[in-house]
Amino acid sequence: MKNSNNLVFIYTGVTPNNTGSGAQVRVYTNICAYIDLGYKVEVILFVNDASPVLPHYFLSYPVKFTIINNCHFKQTIFDRIGYCLGWPKVNVLNWLFPIRKYVRVEVEKRIVLNTKAIHHFEYLNVASATLGLNGSFIYSNHDLVSDRYLKIESERDSLIKGKNLLIRYYKYHQLRRAEKWIAITNKIVLTVSQDDTVLYKNRIKSGTFKLLPWSWPDESAITRSRDWIENDIIKILHLGSLNSMIPYSSLKFILSNLFENLPNEIINRIQLLIVGNDPDAPYSNRIKYLASKYNNVNIMGYVEDINPLFDNCDLQIVGSQFSTGIRTRIIESFVRGLPVISTYSAAKGMYGLEHKKNIYLADKPDHIKNIIDGIFMDRSQLEIISKNARLLYEKEYSRKMQTERLQQYIYKYIN
Repeated sequence: MKNSNNLVFIYTGVTPNNTGSGAQVRVYTNICAYIDLGYKVEVILFVNDASPVLPHYFLSYPVKFTIINNCHFKQTIFDRIGYCLGWPKVNVLNWLFPIRKYVRVEVEKRIVLNTKAIHHFEYLNVASATLGLNGSFIYSNHDLVSDRYLKIESERDSLIKGKNLLIRYYKYHQLRRAEKWIAITNKIVLTVSQDDTVLYKNRIKSGTFKLLPWSWPDESAITRSRDWIENDIIKILHLGSLNSMIPYSSLKFILSNLFENLPNEIINRIQLLIVGNDPDAPYSNRIKYLASKYNNVNIMGYVEDINPLFDNCDLQIVGSQFSTGIRTRIIESFVRGLPVISTYSAAKGMYGLEHKKNIYLADKPDHIKNIIDGIFMDRSQLEIISKNARLLYEKEYSRKMQTERLQQYIYKYIN
């Protein structure tokens, strides 16, 4: 398929030293899909840092990068009044998403230059720039932002005092409205899970919501150089910054609920490797305190190349107590061939998952104990899970599959 139109791809920014982040993975895989479809691609990055670090895989393709530096997001008193009153829409969105003003300037420039271009937005905050404009807009929805907001606030309450309930639920209400306005403005809203797709369709009848599972930047599988469960120790990997809410929720569950309910004969045969930034901050300090109770927990901090860890571990554990984001850790394990044990919440809505076939799913500590017991009794099941997870990736999540689905959506709803 050949296309003469340009794609304007809008993205909030690139975080240095975070090359496996969900946002970057989604940006990269969408770039690849559009290039495969014959589009020219421009990526516009809105950053505070004057010299952002681009992941190496971003630079592997013929893409024009436009970096909008020093975006210091400020709201006006009119934005605040509009937000409090709930009207007009522009001021509500400006208050919720201060980046919107910068994005809108760039979108308007490109609409004038090429009226037929596709404009693709990552995240709700940049997609908010589309309100009141007329163009071929596509928005990648990584989260149900309003629901995520409430879940994060609830999780935050367990550690520090959160916002007043009235203020919290008013913001939730305004986020729900913003989601509706933006979904209607965009010709396609791409979702990352089946559950999100259904929920959005039920909430916003006039929007077009389509599931588009995602691929991984490097699709080459890792060939294992060691046996499963060497020396009778099961090595379990956990990925994610200790001071980010989702990994914090996961690690709190593992260290507070799971480990405290596992018998010593199981605990003593587990080595937990925690990989991710661990700054001197409230959430990470809490995790480090919980981890200090166990000699078998190793906090490794940030690791530049995590590929050797996929080779040297037996499982990756994802223990978040709510579903959000694009579940990149699970997909990365599928590609690398490392079996995953996940809570149902953390894997909710992912396409094609089957317990004990291509993933382990469990929420309660005793269920996880039974899974680990079963693995010790029959280690060959790890190899089976690994192979089936890779097959699922190739069938449903690969770059090839993503490109084919995106082509169908563009043909039906835009061209």
